[in-house]
Amino acid sequence: QMAIAPIGPVGENQFQPAGIAVDPRFEKLYVADRCNHHVLVFNSDGELVNKIGWKGNGPGQMLFPNGVAITSDNKLVVSETENNRISVFSCVTGAFLCSFGEAGGDKGM
Repeated sequence: QMAIAPIGPVGENQFQPAGIAVDPRFEKLYVADRCNHHVLVFNSDGELVNKIGWKGNGPGQMLFPNGVAITSDNKLVVSETENNRISVFSCVTGAFLCSFGEAGGDKGM
């Protein structure tokens, strides 16, 4: 069983989870922290062990991460609302690997 304690004070940079993914192989929980523009990584004891990404639109940066998923080859896939892209990171090191996608130019995109 995993429990997560509150992180930081309530206010401007309040923790706002938007999506979660569990990696049972490494017993890690990945949480997209929407308002703080990163993904938090917790171990099976609920301890914060890593933060992936930071606010911005460059490589390895995020703007409002919304969803997270873990691939079978140990990659963390993050959907970003404001950057209109998917970013991919290593689950093992947290290193940025690549990103793809952009805002559409036609109506409805």
